[in-house]
Amino acid sequence: MKPGVHLTPLNPPFIAAYVAVAIWILQRFAPIYSFSFPGQRFAATALIVAGFLLALQSLKRFLKADTTFDPTELDAATTLVTDGLFRYSRNPIYLGIATCLAGLGLSWGTLWTIPGVLAFCAILTRTQILPEERALEKIFGEEYLEYKRRVRRWI
Repeated sequence: MKPGVHLTPLNPPFIAAYVAVAIWILQRFAPIYSFSFPGQRFAATALIVAGFLLALQSLKRFLKADTTFDPTELDAATTLVTDGLFRYSRNPIYLGIATCLAGLGLSWGTLWTIPGVLAFCAILTRTQILPEERALEKIFGEEYLEYKRRVRRWI
């Protein structure tokens, strides 16, 4: 068993849901610019599906490695997953959620999507990713530090 590391972060999907609600409310009550274009629904759907598949493929890597993907139970981590999409992003699950959020905002045709997705990434980085990185450094040591040097946090 690895050293006890327990995080009590906000749940990333809930953060995304809160941001989505904020985008919708801002567009409804403080619209800055609405847009529509041919193929908008297709593009929005493509982003949502791509984000979902990105997150799903990344979750499957955790399952294949027989390690936890629950960000609140890092002490259960037994393997540092660095293959698959984790070769390109240290956080492909969170990137997938952000991509879904961008697709949702695109479907609504609002520029509030841009600051909304940026806020999601900033909040998640501060409340989840940074504490997670510190915990992974404690658990995996030099192996994680080398991985951090090779692979960017988001993309």
